[in-house]
Amino acid sequence: MKKILSLLFASCLVVCASAELYTPSRVFEIGFDVGFGADQNLMPVPDLMKKELVLDLSEINDNLDSNGFVFDLFLSTRFFMNLHLENRVDVGLVTELEFVGSFGLGKALFKFLGEGNEFGESIDTSINAYTEVFLSASVPVKFKVRNIGIKVTPSYFIPILYVPQPDATFSAVSYNDGSMHTEVKADFSMYSVYDLSTVFTSDFGLQDDFSFDSSLITEMLSSGGVDLDLEAEYPFFSWLDAGAYMHLPIVPGRLKYKGEGGFSWSATVNPLLDFLLSDDDDASATTMDDPEFRDGKFTTLDSAYSVNRPFRLGVQAALRPFGNWFTFRPLFGFAARNPFGKDFKAKDSMFVEYCFAADLRFLYVFNFSFATEYRNKVFGQSVGIALNFRVMELVTRISFTSADFLKSWQGSGVKAVVGLRFGW
Repeated sequence: MKKILSLLFASCLVVCASAELYTPSRVFEIGFDVGFGADQNLMPVPDLMKKELVLDLSEINDNLDSNGFVFDLFLSTRFFMNLHLENRVDVGLVTELEFVGSFGLGKALFKFLGEGNEFGESIDTSINAYTEVFLSASVPVKFKVRNIGIKVTPSYFIPILYVPQPDATFSAVSYNDGSMHTEVKADFSMYSVYDLSTVFTSDFGLQDDFSFDSSLITEMLSSGGVDLDLEAEYPFFSWLDAGAYMHLPIVPGRLKYKGEGGFSWSATVNPLLDFLLSDDDDASATTMDDPEFRDGKFTTLDSAYSVNRPFRLGVQAALRPFGNWFTFRPLFGFAARNPFGKDFKAKDSMFVEYCFAADLRFLYVFNFSFATEYRNKVFGQSVGIALNFRVMELVTRISFTSADFLKSWQGSGVKAVVGLRFGW
């Protein structure tokens, strides 16, 4: 019993001495992460893969929340180096390329499909969409002031492409003869660090003679913005380390090239009931226009379009009640997308974030992690496995994701991250 108590006491001392939100695994490391994700909230992917797909429009309408249908796409690559010095100062270098996109259809469309409407009455619903691509370089520096750990990360970021919310609607009308007419109209704008007229034609097809100009690199570097990550943490007990974080936009990125245009598409479906009850293949007919991009216009702005990365503010903690082999990590935060931009709207741009994660480490080599989270308006349920051989570490994490909490447990989307670390 004395030996067991001695071991527990020694374990507490070790945890207290190294109590940090995230304890470094190596003195020096170099590594990279590659991530991909796609999700939707219409129905679980396994249901879509069935041999016979049955769509219950009433059930789909009942299961969708007020946001309607949402599809998200995510891509990222990250390269980093970290140095953990003996005097408890950490420095690093991180470069990252990140793509985030979202597309959504309002609830009214699915209410129309599931419940119907009065004949001749037009059902109009919004189309929600945005796209942002950022390239960034950061220098994280962590140090201690007494027992308070402080991490400061200045970043220089370049907005490669930014597409704000378009002015877009989807309308549908049903008639008493059983036919239905649908129509999509959209006016959109996109902003880039690159002259879009050299990429797209007036109808937004790709230019045949598109080429990369080396002068673009200089122009990109001069168009970037600056933001700052601030983190503070304090070891309240041997088993509890807690702190706060903030991602603060300082100087916006500037995009001086603009592309704008319109999009339209329509379709008319004649009565299907006649087709189902008749042997005549011509009893039902569908008239569908080809999607049309129009009025393409590309300009160089006199006053550049300003873009910031999201503002974030929150608190987080690391609890180790049983020793450093088990860590529970809660996080609560708030975020605002492009907080000082022209397209900022409190209703659409502001959202909360949270994460409840657990990390388990066995024999130093085997690391397992589990998390349920809500970030960037996407719910995720993730499992991660890492094999740490000191000189090399393989990190993998897979998440089931969706804009709907319940469907994120059912496999409506997936996000996967694979990474390698080398060092000692």
